[in-house]
Amino acid sequence: GHNHDIDKRPFPYDPVKAKQLMAAAKAAGAPIDSEIWLVGRIGLYPNSTEVLEAAMAMWQSIGLSNLKLKVVDQGQWRAFNYPPYSPDRPPLLFNISHDNANGDAVFTVANNFSCGGGQSFVCDPTLDGLIKKATGLTGEERAKTWQEAFRVIYEDLVSNVFIHHPVAYMRVGSRVSFKPQRPTNIELPLANITFK
Repeated sequence: GHNHDIDKRPFPYDPVKAKQLMAAAKAAGAPIDSEIWLVGRIGLYPNSTEVLEAAMAMWQSIGLSNLKLKVVDQGQWRAFNYPPYSPDRPPLLFNISHDNANGDAVFTVANNFSCGGGQSFVCDPTLDGLIKKATGLTGEERAKTWQEAFRVIYEDLVSNVFIHHPVAYMRVGSRVSFKPQRPTNIELPLANITFK
């Protein structure tokens, strides 16, 4: 279901337009001066804190002046990222990393973008309909329905800022008996690793 058309249309870096949009939002009554937390997890990926610091500086430069960085441990991060949520928390921006070792869009989209998904902060009836439809389909019709779902996520909702796509590498020593598999970049089952 990967939508190759989206790859060809990245969002341009345009801080001038971003400032105009922020000014328009403020004029329309949006509380852009409210405190917002940018929440990340310690060691989420290499240099993840530095990525957040750079993103925070860019967002502050266009008008989100009250953005606060919170880099927390795994336990605190889960409390921010999974319901039930604290009723007194401010608006949040999250730095998350998501894998799809199963290779099926249903795993990613249902969890992150459906109404009631485990890590979803959006609820869009059009997208939910596409998710439900695609989940029950097969073949080319399934792929096309997922492509439309990804288009809605990217062009209509714009609820995520996609920063990078990590690629994992692994070297296995000649004395070690282990064959890397598809999910190896997210988990390393020590019970399957032995010495020759």
